[in-house]
Parts: sequence; C-alpha cells; structure tokens
Amino acid sequence: MSRFEYLTSQLNHAKQGSELLSSQQALSTLSNQGMCSMYLVIITGAIAFFISLPRTLDRLAWMGLLSAAVITLAGFIAMIGAGANPVPGRSLTATSSSNFFDAFLAVTNPVGTLCLRVT
Repeated sequence: MSRFEYLTSQLNHAKQGSELLSSQQALSTLSNQGMCSMYLVIITGAIAFFISLPRTLDRLAWMGLLSAAVITLAGFIAMIGAGANPVPGRSLTATSSSNFFDAFLAVTNPVGTLCLRVT
C-alpha cells in the first residue's frame, strides 16, 4: 500500500467517525440524554450501513444527496430559530477590520482543509 492510499484510507475513516459523532450528539440532545451515547453511535452506524447496502455508487450518491438536503434543512431551521428567538443586546457585524495575518489565515484555513479531503 502506497503512502497516498494509506492517507486516503485514514482520512475516510476520520470523516466517517466525525459523522457518527455528530449524529450521536444530535440524537443525545434530542432524547435529552435518555440513552447511553455508545448505543446511539451503534444505532447511527447500523442505519448508515443498511441504507448504503448494496454498496454501489448509485446508492452512495443518493445517500450523499440526502445528506446534503438534511444539512441544508438544518441550516434553515437554525436561521428560523435564531430569528424567532432573538437575544437582547446582540450586535451583528457583517464586516470588520482585520490585519493581513488574520485575514490570510481565515481564507487559507478552509481552502487547505478542502484540498486535503482526498476521497
């Protein structure tokens, strides 16, 4: 196995683990910590495994489309919730002044993260 293949497999494992962890946290919050977190990870992993069977690219593409739709829906729900329950005294600034170093890091950090996502 080459170093590139090894890195690719390790990044895929990290992505899958982070998705399981975020699902576990969401289910734990929704259930008001009514179930052991490890059980929630097992449930999430089993659901994702059975949805992706048989493992064809067409099936995984639909799973990715569903994932993108759920993320978009969650964003809209968060915006609606933030608008419905405003925090008194909160100030929102669309732009702010910065120095070159902080602005450079703000741009290159997500770009570097996306470039390293070798899938």
